[in-house]
Amino acid sequence: MKICDERLPLSKSDMKDVLKQAKGISEVTGRFFEHTFCMNQSEFCLPKFTRRIFPAMQRGENIATDFPHENIPIHIIKKLGRGGFGFVYKIAIHPDHHEFGQEQFYAMKVFDKSHDTDASFARENHFFGTRAAVEHGGIVTPLAFWTHRNTGYMILPCADHDLETHLETRAIGSLSDFCAVLKQLHTLISGLAKIHYPTTTDSNFHKPSENLQPKPVAQTGYHMDIKPENILVFVKDGEDGKKTEEFRLTDFGCGRIAAMTGNSRGQVTSHQTRNMMGNHTYQAPEALETTPLSSRPSDIWSMGALLLEVLVWMLHGWDALKQFRSKINGVVSTALNTESGRFYLVENDKRPRLRDAVLDKMASTRNEKACKGPVAALLTTIERMLAVDKETRPNAMQVFQALQSLQFAKESDFEPADFEGLFSQASQRPGMKEMSRLEEGTKPEEEEKTVKILEDREIPIIRLALVDEEPAIQLTCTSSS
Repeated sequence: MKICDERLPLSKSDMKDVLKQAKGISEVTGRFFEHTFCMNQSEFCLPKFTRRIFPAMQRGENIATDFPHENIPIHIIKKLGRGGFGFVYKIAIHPDHHEFGQEQFYAMKVFDKSHDTDASFARENHFFGTRAAVEHGGIVTPLAFWTHRNTGYMILPCADHDLETHLETRAIGSLSDFCAVLKQLHTLISGLAKIHYPTTTDSNFHKPSENLQPKPVAQTGYHMDIKPENILVFVKDGEDGKKTEEFRLTDFGCGRIAAMTGNSRGQVTSHQTRNMMGNHTYQAPEALETTPLSSRPSDIWSMGALLLEVLVWMLHGWDALKQFRSKINGVVSTALNTESGRFYLVENDKRPRLRDAVLDKMASTRNEKACKGPVAALLTTIERMLAVDKETRPNAMQVFQALQSLQFAKESDFEPADFEGLFSQASQRPGMKEMSRLEEGTKPEEEEKTVKILEDREIPIIRLALVDEEPAIQLTCTSSS
């Protein structure tokens, strides 16, 4: 048996075969060598990240496996941010050690060692391990998912920024840009429908059974933390050479996949939870109930609130959105002494109602010249999604079907005069196409250095250990050949 790098790691039976062929080694020395080599070989094994995670998702299997390797061929470029779960880093993986595609950079999510983050890691593992969202265009799907010494790690596609940053730094510069955003909102809604109905392709599950038999058990899911920071924006090269931008849902640490059952009359029962997670601004009114229950209708409310904010930005820009947000700040419930920028309020311990600022904004938007065709359909659907009574909100499939026109939005649906100078605001703030060219022409120094490292086929080794809340990087490099 020949030993080479490709054969590592060797099992104990492999080692016994090697020792049988070796000459001049005593039995005691052989046992010592077998034990020592097997115990320490992970120091010399550099893993290759494959795409086997996707078949595992499709089979509904656990996707987080224990990672025995001490070293991985990853180069950390910079810290992208920190959330309640831990840190996110921008990384590069040597091309010889992954099968993810041609992208140079990825994101690595490192979960802190705590009870809450363990639960978050477990929820994301369960979410993607139950066929909830396999490679959907509106959802950020993990590329690798593993644990090492009780710490969770996840590798994801690396976005250019999140939606909150997008709203603040971009401006609609043309009708083409306007229609492109409408199409991305349709993709987001499609992604939410995929989460809510991961194993049901249409709304037939809600229809009465023809043979009067109980409906089979299906899966349902919900996100529970829809907000602009959890929508990532990816800048891509279009077929015509122009830059395009894709919106995708991410961060499923609050999400859940559970059973959904239906009787012969089409009445559906889905899982509900008392854990009201997520950002208060986008939480549904049921969050303030004495015994709050959250499920898919809560996601519908959150998405409706987010869509209204995006629509305000599309029609009037970032400054108008900031002004709208300032108007919904204030006391939500005097009885509960709750204060935040929610879209509703509770007066004198009565039923929740939409804030006047929200009602006024939807009414004024209805009178906009641009409120026609797909924009009118979007506003009408937002009004339905922001129903205080969760029983009257549309489900995700109904929202998706009502907004099919967004997918086919085209410039001829509107007139430039409909937007009353909105496009001129792009000169004060980089527009989508202008900003994309700016990003393309300026590479940070650390990224240029990383590209050179990859081109030289060198592997900066990162050790999987957290030291002072930062992964410790071994400074030496080894060649991949």
